[in-house]
Amino acid sequence: CHSVSKKFFAAAKSIPTDKFIIDAYAFDTELVKLDIKSDNMPYGGGTSFHQLEANLAKRKRYPSAVFVLTDGYGTDVKPKYPERWHVFLTPENSKRNFLGKVNFHMFEEVYV
Repeated sequence: CHSVSKKFFAAAKSIPTDKFIIDAYAFDTELVKLDIKSDNMPYGGGTSFHQLEANLAKRKRYPSAVFVLTDGYGTDVKPKYPERWHVFLTPENSKRNFLGKVNFHMFEEVYV
């Protein structure tokens, strides 16, 4: 995923922050909050999707949209609101860890 993550975050940087609240995280075995304006992105392996969902579930309001860039390999996750999840898959991908009807997109097809 790291090879395309720079493109993903470049696209995220183009979203007007005066109109949208953006919380960016990197996660492997733990969740790391990112500064969306920075180019410094930690990465690793062993994607723990359940940690992302646990963080979202603790919030006062669950986000109206969740965007995840991944190859799909990691821990199982059953989002409280799967329809709000948009999972952008890299070429070597798997959908098996996402329990519920999340939205899947091939990153190469949507990134222009």
